Amino acid sequence: MAGITSNAGDLPPGQVWLAADEVYGRDGAFRSYLEERGLPYAVTIQANQKVLDRPGFRHVARLVDRIAEESDWLSLPAGPSQLDTRIWQWWVRRLPDPEAGIGADDRQSAADPGCWARWVIARRRPESPAERDYYLAWGPPDTPIEELVLVPGARWRGEEAIKLGKSACGLADYEVRTYHGWYRHITLAQLAAAFLAVQQAITAVTEGDLHCDGDGTTTHTGGSRPVYHQHPHALQPR
Repeated sequence: MAGITSNAGDLPPGQVWLAADEVYGRDGAFRSYLEERGLPYAVTIQANQKVLDRPGFRHVARLVDRIAEESDWLSLPAGPSQLDTRIWQWWVRRLPDPEAGIGADDRQSAADPGCWARWVIARRRPESPAERDYYLAWGPPDTPIEELVLVPGARWRGEEAIKLGKSACGLADYEVRTYHGWYRHITLAQLAAAFLAVQQAITAVTEGDLHCDGDGTTTHTGGSRPVYHQHPHALQPR
């Protein structure tokens, strides 16, 4: 993981976001690592995740149950998901700085233009409001909600890219005993997957079955080909 994010300093500040599942999201050391390198993120967390070490913020699901009004949920597109749901309902709240004292709010953080913001995010499908996903996010304070919610959706596109590498390029088909052998295999497999993705995108543009979804993503829609989505705001850690 450190190798993947070690070049974060070379990325445009605040323009490339990292999305990760709850294995990484629950790891406070991982989130601190990203913040030290100025890499914004929106990571999945479990329902019992502690948001802040203070009363009322120690359990994200209870926090949402207690203060989220029905009118607070916004219906916004976030790209495709494993269930092909494009419109989700989102509840987004900015958090006080964890280093600030009790009673501090986001207005105090906003007074410092160099201070990035934290958010807690809940997501649900309109047809299943009781089933929710939760996220912690950190990034530039002026990030619009419409852009912020695109990051969790981008993680699924990373999963699809991994599936492509495994099924078409042998990403997981290696028998090696050393790190160097494994690294060479993984590198060549990912290079082959990238080549296939670029070739498919070129073919899609030529045949006219590439369209913009309106949320900053581009989607292949023609025939029975695998579906790929491209978005500039997220990286998938592996």
